Amino acid sequence: MKTNNLYGSLHLTIEDAKTLLEKKLNIKFDPKDSFYHGDYYRYGKDDAENFLLKKNFDPLDGEPVEMKFPDYSILLYVNHTNRSLELSNLFNKEPLNISLLRQQNS
Repeated sequence: MKTNNLYGSLHLTIEDAKTLLEKKLNIKFDPKDSFYHGDYYRYGKDDAENFLLKKNFDPLDGEPVEMKFPDYSILLYVNHTNRSLELSNLFNKEPLNISLLRQQNS
């Protein structure tokens, strides 16, 4: 079953998270910029497994993007994945320490 997962980091910078995730996942994030997200990174296509890495900061109002998780500075959205358990186990290990915050069926 495909899921959409939200992960978060309490301590990593977005650049450190990007570098570590690229190494762990053997991928290359594309830098992006938008009015809605601000500066962020993306990997994958909308209709397949994809990753969106961003700061937990809304450039429009200065508030956390994910109000339920204001202490998490970095957010990683993993969409349309069949690898939830595998990715959670990988992300939760040092040096990433990225925690699963929410999981939804897609």
